[in-house]
Amino acid sequence: MRPSKKTDILEAALRVIEKEGITAVSFNSVAAEAGMTKAGVLYHFPSREAMLKALHRYDTLQWKERLEKTAGGKAEELSLAKRLESYIRVNSDSATYTDLVLLLETITDEQAANIWVEVLDDWTPPQPPAELNETELNQIIAQLAADGLWQYEATTRYTLSERAKEQIIERLTRMAAS
Repeated sequence: MRPSKKTDILEAALRVIEKEGITAVSFNSVAAEAGMTKAGVLYHFPSREAMLKALHRYDTLQWKERLEKTAGGKAEELSLAKRLESYIRVNSDSATYTDLVLLLETITDEQAANIWVEVLDDWTPPQPPAELNETELNQIIAQLAADGLWQYEATTRYTLSERAKEQIIERLTRMAAS
């Protein structure tokens, strides 16, 4: 099935971010990358802000689909341990520069942050209480370590061997389940 023009535009915008950073996202740059006219982009996105919000939604939808595929079901059908295991596995191999750039934008954009939080709320432990029991502590540590692994892969030029990564994933998934 052929992707919609809107999807083509969002994919082009992600490529612009990958090549030049988020500040380079403009109607002209995205239109050129998508092989469209500026008017064609404007038809789907009336403002740069609308395009960026759509990018956040699109990126988080892709992430959610990877989480569901890895877990073998939707978040509401799974235990927290199974959701967290999927979160750990997906975070271990999906770090991209564009994801990082979009996520960093959420620091100053509450609407964008809420888009990401919707997915996080479904796949990670709830906000922890003031004092954690052993299970809650293990789950939070596993989530934080998975986030750290994702950041490591996205921000450094170093990569872990597949064996080392699998050992880390196995340890974290055991923690999440205990």
